[in-house]
Amino acid sequence: MSDLVKRGRGRPVGTGHGILLRDRDFELLCFVNDMKFASSSALFELFFSRTYKKGPAKSDLWAKERLEHLRREGFLKKVRTFYEMQSYYLVTEKGVNTLRGHFLDEEIPNWVSEIDARYYRHDLHILKCRVTLEIEGRARDWECERRIRSRILADIVAKYPTYHERGLREQAKENARYLIPDGIYTNKQGERIAFEFEESIKEPERYATKLEGYLKQINGSKPDFKRVLFVTSKLNVYSVLEKLTRPYAELKVFRVNMLETVLGAKVVGVASSHGQAVDSGPSRSSGDVHVG
Repeated sequence: MSDLVKRGRGRPVGTGHGILLRDRDFELLCFVNDMKFASSSALFELFFSRTYKKGPAKSDLWAKERLEHLRREGFLKKVRTFYEMQSYYLVTEKGVNTLRGHFLDEEIPNWVSEIDARYYRHDLHILKCRVTLEIEGRARDWECERRIRSRILADIVAKYPTYHERGLREQAKENARYLIPDGIYTNKQGERIAFEFEESIKEPERYATKLEGYLKQINGSKPDFKRVLFVTSKLNVYSVLEKLTRPYAELKVFRVNMLETVLGAKVVGVASSHGQAVDSGPSRSSGDVHVG
C-alpha cells in the first residue's frame, strides 16, 4: 500500500449508502481526481499491493472488487478510451463532494467528466511516472498541477480580495511570472522537486525561457521547489533540453531523463563522476542532481 494512506481520520466513514469508506478509499479517490484518471493496475500497485497486515497481496481480485464497489456507489466511473481500448477510472461529482467533506483543510480540484483526447498521452505519461517513482520510494507528497494552479490562484485572490479590474490585470501578471509544473514532489533527500513532462518539440527559445523562469522561481524568496526534473519520450526533445540545460551544470538544478529511464527499474539521480546517470537509457543531469 502506498504511503499516501496517512491523512485519514483513522476510522471508517459511513456514507448513508451501501459502502463504508476507509482511509485507503479516500486517498485512492484523491489520487484519481488529482491525476484526472487512473487504471486499475496503477491503483492496485499503489493502494492494494500490500495488505493491511503489511504482507504482499496474493492477487488483484480484491482491488478490482473494491473499485467496482466504489463505482456502483457512484464515487467512481469507468470510461474506455477508443484510441487504445483501455479502461480508466474517473472520480465523479459525488466523489469530489465526499472528498471535500472529508478533507476540510484541502483544496480538492473539480471532477473531470471525460478524458481529454488532446492531453491523454501527456497525462498518461505523468501518471506512469508518478506511480513508478512512488512505488520505488523515490517520490512522496506529490502535488499535482491542478492543485498547484488552485493554490497559486487562491494566493492571488487573497492578495486582491475585491477581484476588480486591477486584480484581474495583476492576476495575469502573476501567472505570467509563475511557471506551473506538472507536479511537485519530495525526493529521498527531502527536497522538493518540480516534475515537467515534455511531449512535443518546441522552439529552443521557448525552452530557454522556461529554464530561466524556473531558475528565477528556485532563487526566489519562498521557492516551491529546489530542482526540476524534465522527462520526455522523444529523443529530439531530449537532445534540445540536454543542450540547453548544459550551461546550468554547476548550479545542479536541472535534470533531463528519457521516459523509459524513469519507468525502468533504475534509480534516477544516481550519477557517475562524469555527471551521467548510471542506467541504460539516455539521461543527463546538470551536475549530480538528486531527483529521486
